[in-house]
Amino acid sequence: MKYTSRDHSETDQLIARRSLRRVFKKLKEISAECSSEVKAEISAAESTYRYLLHYLAEGYADPSREDQLQSLRYSLRRVNDRIFVEANMADSTLDWFATLRLSLMNGRSLKEMVEKYMAVAEPLRDLYSLGVRNDDSERMQTQADNLLADIFDKVNVSYRLSGEDRKFMGEVMSDPESPVHLKRHLLSATVMSIMRFYDDMKLDFMADIAESEDAGEEMRAIALTGIILTFSRHPLEAAAFGNIKLRIELWKDNDRMAADLRKVASELIRTIDTDTVRRKMNEEVIPKLMKLGPDIVKRMRDASADSDVGAIEDNPEWAGLMEQSGLREKLEELSEMQSEGADLMMAAFSNLKSFPFFRRAANWFLAFDSNHSALGAFRRLQTPVFDSIFATDMVMCDSDKYSFALSLDRMPESRLNMMTASLSQQFDQLRMAQEGSVPTSADADVVVHARRFIRGLYRYEKLFKDNGKDLDCFENAIVFTELGALWKAIESKDAARLAGEFYFSRKIFSAALALLSAAAADTEKLLLEQIGYCHEHLGNQDMAVESYTRALLIDPKSVWLRKRLAHCYLSGPAADYAKAEEIYMSLLGQDPENEKLMMLAAKACIYNSDYKKALGILYKLNYLYPDNRQADRLAARCEMMTGDFEKSRGIYARLLLTDPVADDYFNIGKLSLLENKIKESAGYFKEGVRAGGAAGLKKALDQDMHFLENHGISRQVILLLTDKLLYDLEE
Repeated sequence: MKYTSRDHSETDQLIARRSLRRVFKKLKEISAECSSEVKAEISAAESTYRYLLHYLAEGYADPSREDQLQSLRYSLRRVNDRIFVEANMADSTLDWFATLRLSLMNGRSLKEMVEKYMAVAEPLRDLYSLGVRNDDSERMQTQADNLLADIFDKVNVSYRLSGEDRKFMGEVMSDPESPVHLKRHLLSATVMSIMRFYDDMKLDFMADIAESEDAGEEMRAIALTGIILTFSRHPLEAAAFGNIKLRIELWKDNDRMAADLRKVASELIRTIDTDTVRRKMNEEVIPKLMKLGPDIVKRMRDASADSDVGAIEDNPEWAGLMEQSGLREKLEELSEMQSEGADLMMAAFSNLKSFPFFRRAANWFLAFDSNHSALGAFRRLQTPVFDSIFATDMVMCDSDKYSFALSLDRMPESRLNMMTASLSQQFDQLRMAQEGSVPTSADADVVVHARRFIRGLYRYEKLFKDNGKDLDCFENAIVFTELGALWKAIESKDAARLAGEFYFSRKIFSAALALLSAAAADTEKLLLEQIGYCHEHLGNQDMAVESYTRALLIDPKSVWLRKRLAHCYLSGPAADYAKAEEIYMSLLGQDPENEKLMMLAAKACIYNSDYKKALGILYKLNYLYPDNRQADRLAARCEMMTGDFEKSRGIYARLLLTDPVADDYFNIGKLSLLENKIKESAGYFKEGVRAGGAAGLKKALDQDMHFLENHGISRQVILLLTDKLLYDLEE
């Protein structure tokens, strides 16, 4: 039985709906090859549901009905998880299942694995503190690294955390003697695991860390990220029952928790820019740099050996090259996005993730450690500048640091020396430039650590996770108002507005609309305008009209608002051509020679069948802007619609002599039909089909079918003529 990640997700979405009858039907179909235990769970759940429906139909009042439905949905999601695992356990090629099979073969408990890791890591730490590095220490390091990765895998593939493991993990996290690497891996694996399958135990574990005063800001940041992603991925399951529901009530009054959750959510929201930056770098910036290559090489050769390399940046010739290529504009755009928190390093390091080191999921979440067994070559190359770079969080996340360290081993010595000298100077400048922007308060540390973890997680999801065959936790935009019960803890009009305006500026209108609506007030014109604009771009013209009208009450003279309102009146369920014409004519009265406004007003008049008024505007437009061919086309159509075929033909004849488009041929073809010139009409239609395709002809004829019929051209003749043309064109 094939049951993919998307099938599993779609079944979860089906469970979230009000009716469950279809869910039971689907679950019984897909569980045909599953264990009898799974089938029994489905049967028991359906019996409960049938009883619930029976009591409802009999008219019994049942105050617990909603809770029972919630409990049923929770049970069905767990059954869906089990079916997914059982269906894919034996032969799925997804990395998660391959790891699960290895973990089951291993057979060790989480506690045994952690104790074995500690037994190796502690004496190894003592050796390093004494400066001892030999064959034994290298062997122990390799063993420790493998054990740490095994621990990550064990937690990651445990789709249900046992009470025993939950307790043990809590003890490890609260023990100050536990290595940070171990704590981070346990927590990172928990985040990864709960993304696939919701589990109360795991969410409760992350909540413990997030609330802890002693966990440290890095651990809190990872836990907070996991909590938000859990509610984003599983909004209906998370906090439906148990301790989390009670905790969220307390978080409402905990200013620190609410503020930190909002900060981390904002960092997650900013990942929306990462793919944009990566695409711009790969498709726009790098190709332009490649084109500049010969010019750059020439100027480098012309420069004297002792010249100031930094002065090149001020060279007018170089500035000219940048301007001509459009590169400066692209770089300024990327710089602005970086200042808003965009991740430029994703593009730089995405091509350095092919090392064998990254073939194991656990290694994408490791804190950078120069002692790691994969970095033997790097340790031999190490210099003070590398120490400085790898000690900071300003530039690279941890997986990028590993990428960089691993790539140094492949670099020729001459290039390595040159790069080291350049990096030393550039890093000092970067550090000075960013000192003022890097948060320094204790609260802001959460943001720094969250950003580092999120960037590492983003790289894993986009670059490693089963090459797009598996679901991606960054697939959908994070929307505060859609975080289920968690929104109650972080609810804030200011936060919703900031996030909404961020999405609005990126043209992600569905996410922006939800957030801006939560922040909206009837007295805020800008918000009402933005909400209207979102509705308009999502095709909700009637809702857009409502928002624009409310905003217009605040500022009745706003030209922009009146234009948007008129545009909405020209299309969709809110179409009202008379109102559109009225608004455009009013605007035209204020700016009578505005070319674009004249065109819009003429179109509104045409839609409202006010052809004579449209012609008055169009002939004035033709006088003021004689090169406006679109105005000529509209005038020709108006003349045809008013019955002045001779004037219409004259305009179309001029258009056909200049720069004709398919519609010009279709329209003069219709005009020929009206004049009973069938053969001539067929010739024009053929030219139009050659220029714009058969679909264009159908659209053009459908548009004016009633007009043609009203002038004595039968629909049958039109359809027969169309078939004849298409036969001719096929020969």
